[in-house]
Amino acid sequence: MVSRLIRTVLAALAITIISTAVPGARADEFSKQEIISKILDVTQRERVVDQLYGAVAERIVSQVKTRHPEADKEMESRFLEIAQEGLADLKTDVRRLDLRIWAKHYTEQELGEMLAFVESDTGRKSMEMGLGPAQGTVGWGRPDTGESGPWVERHFYEYFTEEEFAELSAFLESHTGRKAIETAPILAQEFGAWIQQEIGKSTPRIEARIRALLAE
Repeated sequence: MVSRLIRTVLAALAITIISTAVPGARADEFSKQEIISKILDVTQRERVVDQLYGAVAERIVSQVKTRHPEADKEMESRFLEIAQEGLADLKTDVRRLDLRIWAKHYTEQELGEMLAFVESDTGRKSMEMGLGPAQGTVGWGRPDTGESGPWVERHFYEYFTEEEFAELSAFLESHTGRKAIETAPILAQEFGAWIQQEIGKSTPRIEARIRALLAE
């Protein structure tokens, strides 16, 4: 039972892995966006986005290097700069996307309850544990190997006190906690679809700039 609860905790807190008001937003949405922005800041969303785009930029450079093995280290460094510059504008768009998706799926009361949890000592401690790399992504797992499952369950016993674990359980058994678990895959799907589309648009422009550099 405890192991199953731990796995439920992990699934729910995955929503953290995954500002300014959006122009033209309705007045009744403004407070929602403020709360969402605070949640994103506390859960270090910007750090996750930076890691995502860093990985994409490196992948683009790797593909270029395969086609142009003659490029030296200095040229490869320039390739990476071009890729990073080409993806920079998307980071602002991601913030707007997050605001829109979260506002669509959660009420102001639900967002307030989530913010209260992530800003609590137990919530912040959960974020600290949840921001280690797992199998190439930011998520729950052993920082050096990405191992999950039994290792994570053992670590829970070592990391959280009984009182803290009770607080985690209370949040996850609440309406908002259960909804967070149910909607996490939906948010991930919507975000992932947008990311793939926008990176697909940006990649040809980045590669064109790199080709122009090679032609100099």
